[in-house]
Amino acid sequence: MAEMSAQNPLLETILKQAKLHPQKQAIEGKSYSLSYAELVEQVRDVADWLDQYEQEVVGLLLENGPAWVVIDLAAQMAGKVVVPLPHFFSDEQLKHVIKDASVGLLFTDNPARLEGFASSLFEFNEVISKPSLIQSESISLCQNLSLMGRNSELSDVGKITYTSGTTGSPKGVCLSNDAIFEVAEALKARTEASEDDCHLCLTPLSTLLENSAGIYVPLLSGGKVVVLPSTEVGLQGASGLDVKKLLSALSDYQASSAILIPQMLLAMVTAIEMGLPRPDRLRFLAVGGAPVSESLLERAAACGLPIFQGYGLSECGSVVAVNSPVENRVGSVGKPLPHLQVRFSDEGEILVKGSLFKGYLGSSDIEREVFWPTGDIGYQDEAGYLWVTGRKKSLFITSYGRNVSPEWLESEFSTHPAIQQIVVFGEGRAWNCAVIVSQLLATVAGRSEIDRIIEIINARLPDYARIKRWLPAKAPFSLDNGQWTGTARPRRVQLFEAYQDEIEQLYFREELK
Repeated sequence: MAEMSAQNPLLETILKQAKLHPQKQAIEGKSYSLSYAELVEQVRDVADWLDQYEQEVVGLLLENGPAWVVIDLAAQMAGKVVVPLPHFFSDEQLKHVIKDASVGLLFTDNPARLEGFASSLFEFNEVISKPSLIQSESISLCQNLSLMGRNSELSDVGKITYTSGTTGSPKGVCLSNDAIFEVAEALKARTEASEDDCHLCLTPLSTLLENSAGIYVPLLSGGKVVVLPSTEVGLQGASGLDVKKLLSALSDYQASSAILIPQMLLAMVTAIEMGLPRPDRLRFLAVGGAPVSESLLERAAACGLPIFQGYGLSECGSVVAVNSPVENRVGSVGKPLPHLQVRFSDEGEILVKGSLFKGYLGSSDIEREVFWPTGDIGYQDEAGYLWVTGRKKSLFITSYGRNVSPEWLESEFSTHPAIQQIVVFGEGRAWNCAVIVSQLLATVAGRSEIDRIIEIINARLPDYARIKRWLPAKAPFSLDNGQWTGTARPRRVQLFEAYQDEIEQLYFREELK
């Protein structure tokens, strides 16, 4: 029988919580809940079942729900390597991840999608003697019978997380369970998490941040986690959002904490400013994943939202820094977590040491004591707060020699609800241009309104950062057309290729004047 191992401090701590509060609710889903005692029982049941399989790597292609949490913990207990599979990945990306990570067992609640592109990789035969939880959730287990035994490359790897990135195929970031636990423990202290908390998961559990901060931190604290299908919290596909439903879910489940991406925060703030009720039990709303403008943070605070900006990347276990109720400097991403060290290269790139990943799958391990180059540009102020000013690779230089971070400008213009998406260009030019997605673009009056909005926002920017000309997008930037990432970032190379001719015409016409 599988046991909560002292070699996995996360599982050991959850067991202690179950002994202290066996009847306390740990997980709440759409149709059922699990107490701490029931959670441990279910985890052990699934772990014992997994022990019979020789495959080492377990993939999770599941919607948010209690089963995701149980299988994740059970796979850890059984000594498996967990590979979360984001449902917002394309079929091509999922196939790449499954092959790259040598996924031998795959749990899914959507076998029809899997059969469409991975039928050659797995057996889809019905598995008998499923644990009760797997039976009740109608979850399929698919096997790759050619992937048996241990892989020496995965020694001490507990989880492989893939991010969509901005170019190329997703890379597998290999993390140890100890590194993930260290980050979760640091977040527990920084966010002042307690047994009174109720965390509502708003983003996919396949993202490392929600997996760690949204599941592990509350369970380490003896709190409750609410895990609902994405449609139940207002998410519509990869980029749609029903903000009324989101606010209702936060209120109905009496959530005290949640994790947001900037577009969610913008929608919430706009809705509350227009008169929708603010959820009254919230005490910690974390926002990250993409740049957040200072003006949006100020609007959120004026609405009474307890918003705290953070920053991180998968290679550092998901979180590097985050503001807190006792130390919060608006505009910064907070102070680095205590187990980390931060310094800067001569170019201003943020370098981080401590709880680093073990390496990319297929590459050699990295040294834990190295300072990892994050690819982000920033600085640390005199009080120790970290500020992120842009991406090293996307920073461009105007023809006047000014360094411009497009993320900064995009976050400023995205604060207006009329601008749904925007990408800024200006490398080697005298002025900047943008491609804009807006519902107002269908009419001449709507385009004039966009002009007015740009003029207003330009007025608070330095002259070299202003947008002088813009183009209406042919279609929204999305995962499907390859112009948007799963973490709400533009794919700049693909977008420039798609609009290069129109951008060149903008500059050409201006030069003729």
